[in-house]
Amino acid sequence: MRKVVFAICVCLMQFNHASAQRMLGVANSNFDALGSMYINPAYLAGSYEKFAINLASVNVAVDNNLGKLASISDVNKILNGSDSNVLNNLFQINNSGKFSMMIPSVDIKGPAIMYRINSRHTVALSTRVRVFNELNNFEQSLFKVVTDPDYAKTGSLGFNSSKFNWTTSIWSEVGASYGAVIIDEDMYQLKGGFTLKYLLGAGFIGLKGNNLNVTYRTGSDTVFASNTDMEFSSNAQSATDAAKSGISASNLFSGNTLGKGWGIDAGIIFMHRDLSDKLEERGYKWLAQLAITDLGSMTYKGANDVSIKGNGYLTGNGIADNVKNYEDLKTYALSKGFSVDTGAKDTKVYLPTALTAGGDYHVYRWFYANALLIMNLGSTANFGSLYYSQITVTPRFDTKLITAGLPITYNMLSSSMKVGLGLRIYGLYFGSDDMLGFFGARPYGVNFYFGGMIPLYKKPTKRKY
Repeated sequence: MRKVVFAICVCLMQFNHASAQRMLGVANSNFDALGSMYINPAYLAGSYEKFAINLASVNVAVDNNLGKLASISDVNKILNGSDSNVLNNLFQINNSGKFSMMIPSVDIKGPAIMYRINSRHTVALSTRVRVFNELNNFEQSLFKVVTDPDYAKTGSLGFNSSKFNWTTSIWSEVGASYGAVIIDEDMYQLKGGFTLKYLLGAGFIGLKGNNLNVTYRTGSDTVFASNTDMEFSSNAQSATDAAKSGISASNLFSGNTLGKGWGIDAGIIFMHRDLSDKLEERGYKWLAQLAITDLGSMTYKGANDVSIKGNGYLTGNGIADNVKNYEDLKTYALSKGFSVDTGAKDTKVYLPTALTAGGDYHVYRWFYANALLIMNLGSTANFGSLYYSQITVTPRFDTKLITAGLPITYNMLSSSMKVGLGLRIYGLYFGSDDMLGFFGARPYGVNFYFGGMIPLYKKPTKRKY
């Protein structure tokens, strides 16, 4: 059963090709304000579209620093049952310490509409569904004890695991955005914008640990856990129930949701004009932008909560079989001698708050160079989701008809490089922020996205000065 579960996870990695959900090859285009507003809502102000409708887009992501991901041939071995070492073939493990992984995250942008009121003011309405499944700051030995029943028999070991977190969260968003030109001078322009988001949480399940000391001896799959301080919380009895409720349309966009809250994106853009270029659509030499995205949380009222403290004996199979179910985990912990406190309480699940900062340089005619920093501002001390920090440089060709960008990213989680490619042909866009997996490499993360929109651009204008 464990082989099947892991094989499914890796199939998601390989065929959905996921990354950090930013569509970096096309997201900084001057001709897609609806896409750019997810990096900084100030991009709405002074947009070159008079009116635009986003039909839908899908972006799925996987990232980790435990090890490089499996190849397609390794997945086939697992599915055929000819692989006896599932864990090591799913991950080419090269991290001996703590690790984090996003496996997977899914971002579905639904119908959205944008309207440019005039040269200074633009408004937009948007819908979105997001899924995150993340493990953060996990001790590798603890992971192996749970995922490989034979690992605890290979040698004596002791370790401490603290400040670790696993959260799976499914939620939808309805956003109202506004962008405005704040200052408009001959040589420069200052823009600002925000998106206010109503959050509808459909389901979550989480485990976070302040401390866990583990020791075990050669020849036994039983481990002794001491100084344990962990908390399990969920709005469902089991992970299966959470997933079923999460994918229900009535739970995503109706009053049947179990979690509710508010979120906000806000940012500013400073633009230095290039007065030598008389065409307004190419009329800046450089710009700098700064924004905070996904600041906020959802509150699940009366969520099931289990607090586990003390000392006791556990097995890898026992942890794996019981951690996904509220009642099973409570019963299992009590039977092993731990102190267990259960009840229902209001629980906050946080958005993946991030800082985005960067610049865009107009090289020549329709050629640009973009630099973007995405920095995580979330905390593993909370139930919720995180973005992994990264720096990306993207050279791009950008016109009303075509955008082509080549994002080159340094990922701070895995200390590795990612290379992608994004294309937009009028209203159709697709690409990858990390496409090395397409060419037989074993990357730390993979990504694929696609979507469609209907833009109506305003007529080209020449400067009056």
